[in-house]
Amino acid sequence: MRQGGRRDDDVPGRALTTRAIVIAAVVALVFGVAVLTALLVFLGSGSRSQTARLSAVRTAGTIVVGTGGVFALLLAARRQRSTELSLAQQERVAKAVAFDAAERGVTELYSSAAEQLGSDKASVRLAGL
Repeated sequence: MRQGGRRDDDVPGRALTTRAIVIAAVVALVFGVAVLTALLVFLGSGSRSQTARLSAVRTAGTIVVGTGGVFALLLAARRQRSTELSLAQQERVAKAVAFDAAERGVTELYSSAAEQLGSDKASVRLAGL
């Protein structure tokens, strides 16, 4: 989709605020507590309750750590994309600056030649050609 002549891929996303990161961490923690509670309810009853509870705690911890790992991978991918977009933008700016410098040089040569062609001296007019 285009907005103002720019593709959506050219516009890096907004930076994540500390608030958004804290909210995501709290959601992951609540998710972990919910999984732990569910595992303790379903696996905690029976003759092997101590072993089952320990297993439930390990499983819930693994799930929470895995969720945090996925979140960290998403943040790293976002950071990588932002860096790549920034470098691409810098390359486009460098190309535009080089093009402008070349155009400026041609314009200066043309102006200089036009001035020389208007000279009274034949040798200066010849140099302008």
